[in-house]
Amino acid sequence: MIKEDLESELKAGKQGDAAAAINFKNDLEAMQSTMDAQMASKADADKKLAAIERQIVFRKDDKSDLGDDLDSEGDIEKALKKDCDWIKSDFDKRKSQRKLEIEGLNEAAQFLAGAVILPR
Repeated sequence: MIKEDLESELKAGKQGDAAAAINFKNDLEAMQSTMDAQMASKADADKKLAAIERQIVFRKDDKSDLGDDLDSEGDIEKALKKDCDWIKSDFDKRKSQRKLEIEGLNEAAQFLAGAVILPR
C-alpha cells in the first residue's frame, strides 16, 4: 500500500512536472514574444528619436544661418542709411543747383542755335 501510494505520488508528481513544464514553456514563449515586441517598439522609438534629433540640429543650423543673414542685412541697412543720409540735408540745395544748371544749358543751347538771349 505504501508502495502504491509512493508510485501514485510519483506518477502525480511526474504529471504535475509535465504540466508545469508545459506552462513554463508557454509562459516563456509569451514573455519572449512580449519582449520581442517591446524591443521592436524601442528600436522604432530610437529611430524616430534619432530623426528628430537630426531635425533639431538642422533647425539650429538654419536658425544660426538666418541669424547671421539678419545681422548682415542690418549691417547693410546701417551702411545704406549712412550713405544716403546726406540727401536729407542736401536735397533742396542740389535741387536749386540743378534748376540753375538746366537754365544754363537751355541758354547755351539757344546761344548755339543763334537765338538772342534776353536778360532776366
